[in-house]
Amino acid sequence: MKTRLSWFTTILAVGCVAGAALVVFFVLGIYSVTAIVASAIAGLVIGWPLGLWASKRIKRQDPDWPPNPAE
Repeated sequence: MKTRLSWFTTILAVGCVAGAALVVFFVLGIYSVTAIVASAIAGLVIGWPLGLWASKRIKRQDPDWPPNPAE
């Protein structure tokens, strides 16, 4: 089940990964639409599972988080 926390962490993770990839491309001197598209794809491929993982980790480590039997 997707929660607001998982949506929030996923959006942040995708944005951070895509932004970091774009900075790497720009530092290497690659200024093109391909660099932007590749950064967006990298953000989705790496950031999506990273955001879900972060959400689950936060929930596991918080003793006050209500348990969810569906997960």
